[in-house]
This record gives sequence, structure tokens and C-alpha cells, in this order.
Amino acid sequence: MRLKLIVPMCCALMAACTANEELDTSNPNSFLSHLSQGKNKEVLSSIVSNQPQWFAVLESIERGVKSGDAVWLSIAAKLHEVSDAGGSLALNYSVSRGLPYEPELVLSGVDLGFRLERLCTIPFIEEEQSVVDSFVTGAKSKLNELALKGEGRAEECVKLIGG
Repeated sequence: MRLKLIVPMCCALMAACTANEELDTSNPNSFLSHLSQGKNKEVLSSIVSNQPQWFAVLESIERGVKSGDAVWLSIAAKLHEVSDAGGSLALNYSVSRGLPYEPELVLSGVDLGFRLERLCTIPFIEEEQSVVDSFVTGAKSKLNELALKGEGRAEECVKLIGG
């Protein structure tokens, strides 16, 4: 009887360990493919429990969005769907920091489940004022360019950023 219980438990443990080993969070296409398997909550829990990995994922999302890589925005959206308040804030900030670089991509995050008022914010806590000012100036400049082209979200985003 014990053997009947042990074998399934061992198989489940091996499958769980194998799933975590296969997750390559540095490769956006592989990471997104893994998230598309429907276990986002488990993946997020695993990543967040490893703080250096969580910070690396947030940095990758920020870099990816700033460079215009929509795959990283999709990754952020899939993680955002299942995150708690702290995780959501971190993901919102990582995406939002792309506003001065790729505002169209950031604003398209609304279509993926992000809220405009969470993306159109000053995405820093206890940052140097010069960094905040640079962000606001850059974001507003790019957003105003989009607003002139008729992008309504960009105009609303400028109002939300304020400053």
C-alpha cells in the first residue's frame, strides 16, 4: 500500500522540479511559452520566492519594454493577471518606466489588462528628484507627440502623470 502512495508522490515531485529547471526567465520567447501553459500563478510564486530572480525578471521587463519588445510586455501582463498587490505594483512600475521610450507599447498594455491610471504614474519610490523630473519630461514629450496624432490614451496619460 505504501508503495502505491510513494510512486505518485515521487513522480509529482520530479515533474515539479523538472518544470522549474526548464524555466528560463532570461529568454523572453521561452518564458512566454512557459507562461502560456496556464500555470502562471505557480510560475509567479516560484519566481517571487527567489528574490534575485524576481528582480531580474522585473529588470528584464523594464529593459524589454524600453526597447520596444512586445514579448516582455506580454510576459508582464501574464504575471500581472495572477499577482498580488505588491507584485502588481512592481510590474506596473517596470512597464510604466518605458513611457519615455516606447509610449505606444506601454499604452497597449491597457489592452492586455493593465489599468491606464496604474501605467501613467511616476513609477518610483524614494528616487532622486532629478530622475523623477527626467522621467516626467521624457514621458510627457513622447506622449504629447502621440496625442497630436490622435492617440486619446496618450492625452489622458499626460493628465494622469501631472507634474
